[in-house]
Amino acid sequence: MRRWAPRALPAFAFVLFSSCVTAPPPKPSAKPAPGKRAVALPPAKTARPAAKPAPLAAKPIPTVTLAVPPAPVAEPEPRFPPGAPLYLSSKPSLNDFRFLADGGETYGFSVGYGRSWVARLPPVPAGPWARAFIGAKLGAMKTERKPGRPDWDRRVVPGEIVAAVSPEPSWPQSRRYSLTRTEDIPLASDPKQPLDGVGEARWFWVEVPLPALSSATPNFVALFSPDETLKGEDRSPVLAGARSGGPVQAWWRDKAEGEPPRTSTEAFQFPAVSYSPAVALKLVPARSTGPVVTLRLPPDRSTVGSHLVVWAAVEGADVEAVWLESSTDGKIWSRLGRPVFAAPYFFSEPRDSLPRGSLSLRVAARDIWETVGTSPAVNVKTGRH
Repeated sequence: MRRWAPRALPAFAFVLFSSCVTAPPPKPSAKPAPGKRAVALPPAKTARPAAKPAPLAAKPIPTVTLAVPPAPVAEPEPRFPPGAPLYLSSKPSLNDFRFLADGGETYGFSVGYGRSWVARLPPVPAGPWARAFIGAKLGAMKTERKPGRPDWDRRVVPGEIVAAVSPEPSWPQSRRYSLTRTEDIPLASDPKQPLDGVGEARWFWVEVPLPALSSATPNFVALFSPDETLKGEDRSPVLAGARSGGPVQAWWRDKAEGEPPRTSTEAFQFPAVSYSPAVALKLVPARSTGPVVTLRLPPDRSTVGSHLVVWAAVEGADVEAVWLESSTDGKIWSRLGRPVFAAPYFFSEPRDSLPRGSLSLRVAARDIWETVGTSPAVNVKTGRH
């Protein structure tokens, strides 16, 4: 009998050990508990290799931002129908300026020798403009007793309102224009005396050269009076206003001393916050036609009565004002009385207040294009005979 070789035992043990390591027996599955079904376990997830780290991004270099004031907001281009005037103001409609100058509280919106106003208006847009005007809506003009007369015999405080325009807040003498005399401004009512001329505030316009207005930068309009007779709110007219609803576009100044502001500090002394003053530019295209005026009831040429009465008919578009004129030579005409702003266009003047002798009369009408039409003139005899 052959004996087992002693050297084969390590080899056999090695083979048996290797098979045990490389092929482990499967684990017995867990038996479900009585009354429960076996649940299949999901397969084990294979671990993913670790992702490579992303390269580090370069840090931005810090910058220093300077505090720059925001640029002014560009105003929308104004719209206008062909052939019509264009109005530029702080409001889209001139009828928004319906406060302060028709009675009641005025909130210090007087304009005169001591108080001046500055309004910033938009640049002039391109258009077929032939003429340009600056204007303001004024009312509540004050009266005073005539010297040596009873208190009921009153007159309008005499004076002049001046408007100036410039692309910067500086108004030399060459940029100043006479806007209106106080005799033409509607009067403030008197609680003790009835007055002739009381009414709502009206727009007044004065023509300026087109080159005086800027088309690239805002236009600054100043209102004031050079007459010391209009010193104080109780002697000055009132500038109409509209309720404010945006950035400040106007300023006022006390102690004007009959002059517009001389520096930017004076021009922008006190902002108009609650109300915007009624100041505007008017640009007018060329127009060849105007109001047509005829006399429906000419004055009586021979009968001498207490009053001279004229009745006129006016035809035309957008008629703004109608008035009576007189002349002693047929060349130089002067307005008689106050204008009439709505039909019927009746005029009545005391004959004793007119010059004696022969006088030419006619009726004139003006539309929103500032075009004036007149009636044929008639000759009358006036004064006591």
